[in-house]
Amino acid sequence: PDKLQILKKAGVVDAGAQGFVNIIEGIVNFIEYGKVKSLKVVTSTTNRIKSFNIDKIDSEINFQFCAECLIEGINIDRKTISQKLSLLGNSLIVACSKNKAHIHIHTDKPEDVFTVLSEFGTIVRTKVDDMHQQHTKIKPDTQTKSIGLVTDSTCDLPPEIIKEYNIQVVPIVIQIGKESYLDQVEIKPKDFCHLLQTSNKKMLTSQPTPASFKEVYNKAAPKYESIISLHISEKLSGTIQGARIGSKSTKYSDKIHIIDSKTSSAALGLLVSEAAQLIQKGLRLEEVIDRLKIA
Repeated sequence: PDKLQILKKAGVVDAGAQGFVNIIEGIVNFIEYGKVKSLKVVTSTTNRIKSFNIDKIDSEINFQFCAECLIEGINIDRKTISQKLSLLGNSLIVACSKNKAHIHIHTDKPEDVFTVLSEFGTIVRTKVDDMHQQHTKIKPDTQTKSIGLVTDSTCDLPPEIIKEYNIQVVPIVIQIGKESYLDQVEIKPKDFCHLLQTSNKKMLTSQPTPASFKEVYNKAAPKYESIISLHISEKLSGTIQGARIGSKSTKYSDKIHIIDSKTSSAALGLLVSEAAQLIQKGLRLEEVIDRLKIA
């Protein structure tokens, strides 16, 4: 190295720059000679990894969710953020400047994390991953099940029911002032009710995007012969239209059956619960759909 004196003095090269040089040399070599060096070691390693039979990882997961958040504010106090969030989980990382902060944490209560962070500025972006689901899905199911069930978060079903029947829930978006939250994921009903009583910010809801439905369908459809997607009344929300568009953008549209519940909230929850129980009893797709239409 001759350009940077500190590297020259230490006798080391800039790894990134050297890597770029290697890439250019490889391109030139391929243009001139048309040969690519053998990747025997890489191929061998890849084949060995593929042969590993990993049923599960036995390491303990202490918290369910991996949450990330980007906030913008004025004179953001990194130390205070760390102190407050340390009580809500582990694996806490706070990358911070005076006006922006990016936070990562493993927690059981992402909604509480975002509530705390809203005290320090405006929440620009959030992300929540369910690590328990990721943990159990490391080895995909090889057996295709009969009927899968999808709904939206307006159904207001208890988490225990959703988990028991493996119901896939697409969250609606709750807008509070300039901040957006995924219903039941990034904000819970008790927090929303508290804000209704204490905040003067404008509150709105918006339907899930077609992309949100597409993502859920793409994950669920390979595991089931058919999917029933049961949603809030079309007269009350555009949610079901988002479901239709999302379904059409997948290769599984033929097996996805979208149903207008013609209702909402607890009534929708009762229909979803009824559908889940009928599926568990082993009723055929047509029988379940017919029952839902007369329920």
